[in-house]
Amino acid sequence: RDRDRDRDAVPARHWTVSAPFVDAETSATRAVATTADVSDALASELLDAGAVYVDWWPEGRRAGGDDDDESAARWRRLRGDVVRRGERVRVHRTPRRYRDACWLGEAGWRKRVVYEDEETLAVNKPHALPTQAHESNAAECVPGCVARALGFTGGVTDGDDALLVTHRLDASTSGVVVLGKTLGAVRAFNASIAGGKRDGGRNRITKTYVALVVDASNVRRRGVTVEDATTPPPPVPLGRFVHYMYPGPFGASALGGRGARRSKARLLRRRAPSASDNRGDAKPWRRCELVVRSCARASPRDVAAWRALFAESVEGNANWEAARGVDDGSRDEPSRRAGDDVVYEVEIELVTGRTHQVRAQLAALGFPILGDTLYAPMAGYLHDEGEGEGDLVDVDARETHASELLEKGVVPDWPVALHAASLRWDDKLFAAPPPWREDVQ
Repeated sequence: RDRDRDRDAVPARHWTVSAPFVDAETSATRAVATTADVSDALASELLDAGAVYVDWWPEGRRAGGDDDDESAARWRRLRGDVVRRGERVRVHRTPRRYRDACWLGEAGWRKRVVYEDEETLAVNKPHALPTQAHESNAAECVPGCVARALGFTGGVTDGDDALLVTHRLDASTSGVVVLGKTLGAVRAFNASIAGGKRDGGRNRITKTYVALVVDASNVRRRGVTVEDATTPPPPVPLGRFVHYMYPGPFGASALGGRGARRSKARLLRRRAPSASDNRGDAKPWRRCELVVRSCARASPRDVAAWRALFAESVEGNANWEAARGVDDGSRDEPSRRAGDDVVYEVEIELVTGRTHQVRAQLAALGFPILGDTLYAPMAGYLHDEGEGEGDLVDVDARETHASELLEKGVVPDWPVALHAASLRWDDKLFAAPPPWREDVQ
């Protein structure tokens, strides 16, 4: 991570594009090997991982068009055994890998199935596995891993995988994910989300999460370190919480030119901003709502189980070693610094579904989730803190401070103690215990 790089620099490409092939047919393995300058064995692995694309001209090549112009091409995953004359391939030579979480075998994934019928399949997703495929790795994602392990073959639609995603969880989050075996199932799920409430006022889809948190900001406000605290901080307050999330723009122009990257934490406000607060933002801040149903001190057994899982996950992880010693340990996984008496388990009902919403809102309330090095620096921070009728706010100073906090965060390449515990879809209930309570490895 080069934190001093020029924000306006053109990002480096993580792939290689070939020239158009001239032979009538070239084996896909040879095409990849020559394009990326790798062995045939590695080329075969890249093909299997879905790290190779072929240019696609569904409406035919444009007359007089420049076939060497990469930006003019459309790309689709290379699934066949050959590359034909005139086609180019794009190879992601170093794809993101999720081997440990993906390749659990048939027995491992069968143990994680929590529901199955003719149209849907619900599984307990492990940490460190994306719900949707990354462009550099189309195989190691929830639908891809489950389909291979459990023998689902063929495509729901032409060229698609055998299982389709209906909703998403962050890669570092575990829990219930519902997959569609048919397009009809996916459409029905999406319609249930869009349809809102059933007769009687109950949501057609209700998502419940559990998380392990510490009251880091409360301890800092008292002016002592976690180790020095003798009185356990109060638990997370119960009830409904509404915040507003920064929607963009991202990049060098964000935050008055200080920059904000899409991969970083999302800023929250307590109140919806006025038109003057947006400072030229293209979109209104997005409403985030959740309900804290319960909060209780986590048992020593659960905390110990989480710590063991976490320690195993970060062992030998260079990113973790680089993250944990910066800024007086503010990026440390909180359970390393907090005693058992300040770890709480909270149960949350998610009302809206925004990027990182549970993580962002709990951090804004002052309760970052264990392992969440992206949002730990944001604990207790709200972007409109101090605003009010008659207040004079130094907007430039606030945006500078926000930018500094965002840069402190590190995207977790390890588990975060957030688990999608259940999902109710009309009369169906899919549920799975959190990894710190039951061994599902």
